[in-house]
Amino acid sequence: MTKIGAMTNDNLHESMRWEPERGTNLTVLDLTTGKSIIYKCNETFFAFHITNSFINTQGDIVIDIVTYDDDTLFLQMFLNAWRNGSAVDHTNLVGTLKRIVIPYTSSNEQKNMTKVWYSKSFTGATPTTKNVARATYLSSELALVTTITDVLIEGPRINDKYLNNPDLKYVYGWTATREKNIPNAIVKVDVSNTDATINSIMWKNKNVFNVYIGEPVFIAAPDAVAEDDGVVIAAGVEYMKMNVSANGSENMKMNGGMDDMFVNSFLLVLNATNLVELGRATRENVSLPFAFHTQFYKTSL
Repeated sequence: MTKIGAMTNDNLHESMRWEPERGTNLTVLDLTTGKSIIYKCNETFFAFHITNSFINTQGDIVIDIVTYDDDTLFLQMFLNAWRNGSAVDHTNLVGTLKRIVIPYTSSNEQKNMTKVWYSKSFTGATPTTKNVARATYLSSELALVTTITDVLIEGPRINDKYLNNPDLKYVYGWTATREKNIPNAIVKVDVSNTDATINSIMWKNKNVFNVYIGEPVFIAAPDAVAEDDGVVIAAGVEYMKMNVSANGSENMKMNGGMDDMFVNSFLLVLNATNLVELGRATRENVSLPFAFHTQFYKTSL
């Protein structure tokens, strides 16, 4: 991102530059000492959302993250692309869930690192170390990126009690059953299963192409024992076509036409263990705007 562009352009995207030839770098910052280490990844990617991170038994840093091959998702999300229809069948609102292992333990010994630059500025420094120059190092070891599952997801959510826990198994997210289209299904991925072809299950609406669905949120059962004891909720919109019979009565038919559309917004409730639908609360003639993020609160604010 260019600093001048960030101040002069109408939006931040115009200040951003996608330069894949430079690769993807990750910086690890020690919040106690201010020391930082840069790691180059073994593949180049763009990303929005991290699902979980933890320290493994070797002392290395593990990050599960949804990745994209490039930054074209930004262009697909501009309002004019939706208004003129160019976003239809060209909207990749799903990415690949991958795991990054940063070899922090071995590289932190500094024997395999090169000093890049120095800085005396670190807001988290203690008074005794505030004016001590700290180096940023470039590790000779790569951060290793591998694919967790073949199903494409976004809006990843977990049981928050397992955040930063290496034993976390399940990630919930939305997916699109039609390539490059709006999310219309919910998936559950078992990140502990190393077979990327079979480690997920999916909920789909009966008429799968007549809905779009938002970010799923996991809610634990009051007496939960297992990580996935509870429900998953998600807001969605269902489109139906109004048909008028010969006697003038109206009925609803699920199809893909856009004339005489009837809209239901709904709150979906799924069994978090098997993604079986437990029910939904529906509001007719209301169209919820598509949104990225959802929160659940036990009590009203």
